[in-house]
Amino acid sequence: MQERGLIKAPPLMPSKGSGIVSPEAVMTVLLDEIAGRLAELTDIQKALGTLTLKMEREMQKVARGRMIPFVLSIPTPNRDIGLINNGEYLWWNFQEFSHAPAVSATIFNDGPSSIYVCLNELSDGFQEVKNGEQLHFDYSGHPSIRQFFLKVDTGGTANLRVPMEF
Repeated sequence: MQERGLIKAPPLMPSKGSGIVSPEAVMTVLLDEIAGRLAELTDIQKALGTLTLKMEREMQKVARGRMIPFVLSIPTPNRDIGLINNGEYLWWNFQEFSHAPAVSATIFNDGPSSIYVCLNELSDGFQEVKNGEQLHFDYSGHPSIRQFFLKVDTGGTANLRVPMEF
């Protein structure tokens, strides 16, 4: 008998002169092949299970669905939440406080003055949010909001509410 994998198989070649392979030999070879494929599938299943556990652990590190409401007075800086006045505008790098970029944010202007808001990059320009209006940013599924730049007209002040989802 010849040895293949874990199964002892009868010889594949028939005795001289008959020209016929026995059904037992064919069945043994097929069962050995199936057993080898099942072993490979088991290895793949174990690897996927390990990968899934690693991904779940990483996902637990990402805060999801957490709403943090910020209340700001412009142009007053507040270093406790990362609001820094550079003279021309306020730079709000809230990631120092939240430790993550936001998925969405809504800026409510409670007045009395209009505010001008720029998201992430100064080169994108400022958008005006008038007293009593709101401006919403939504990057669902992909946290992209890292910082805001805020300013008011000279001599103006504004109070803002900024709920953000992380």
